[in-house]
Amino acid sequence: MIRAVLAGWILAVSCAAHAACDESSTTADLNDAQARFRAAWEDLDEIGVASAVAAADRAVVCLDEPFQPQDVVPYFQIRGLSAFLRDDLLLATGEFTAATEILPSMKLPSAVAMEGDDWHALYTKLQGRDATERVALPSPVDGWIQVDGTRAEDRPTARPWIFQEFDSQGGVVQTARVSIGDAPPRYDRGQAQDLATSNDPDPVASGNRSRRSLVLLGGGIGAAAAGGASLAIADKIRRNYRTTELESDASILKVNNGAYGVAGWGGVLAGAGLGVSAVIVGEW
Repeated sequence: MIRAVLAGWILAVSCAAHAACDESSTTADLNDAQARFRAAWEDLDEIGVASAVAAADRAVVCLDEPFQPQDVVPYFQIRGLSAFLRDDLLLATGEFTAATEILPSMKLPSAVAMEGDDWHALYTKLQGRDATERVALPSPVDGWIQVDGTRAEDRPTARPWIFQEFDSQGGVVQTARVSIGDAPPRYDRGQAQDLATSNDPDPVASGNRSRRSLVLLGGGIGAAAAGGASLAIADKIRRNYRTTELESDASILKVNNGAYGVAGWGGVLAGAGLGVSAVIVGEW
């Protein structure tokens, strides 16, 4: 029961991590999340793994200092491992492809992958593949762009990547994780146009969506919490049902247990769904 509530809450928060950053993060925060991931992986703690990945996602989108390739690769590695743990081979392949393209010589840590592991075999196979296709990424009017920790004028199209915009003084303007098929974040390109972003919405609409995204996120967390409370009540009723001696009381308890159980799982699923909706509204 507790695992289900935690999983729903983590999904809601992780999905809407990019909706708002109440404070900036550093690469030290990302490194801490990655260390938590490795510890949870070694302990076979699935909830701990999901929580660490959610923390890493937030650290990335709220980063206000330059990314380095050696920081980017471990991030994609843990996301790939987490996807593999959920049997999402397609997502794992995309994350591993990003890691192996950025620094082909960097291997998976021995603490999480050994020869004979399926994820080790996939990662090793991808290390020998050719780089994916790239397209031009116009320079901003003021400053420059980094892709995966390196100053660049193009970007990958068939794998996830990390976008960072810098001003002319070297300050970080924005950081984002871009998924396969998604357009780069909006930035001032002057007259240059990137085909992938030529249909971007106007800034006012984007701001309205961000506010709606936060409302959905709050609703998702609230629904997940309410679901957890209902499941806790159902669990208590179930224990009373096991110990009651009167048949009439047992019937009532059984009905109540089912009602609270259904409501609880509905709350958890609603929380996860609203978290996903926060992302959809924030993006589109």
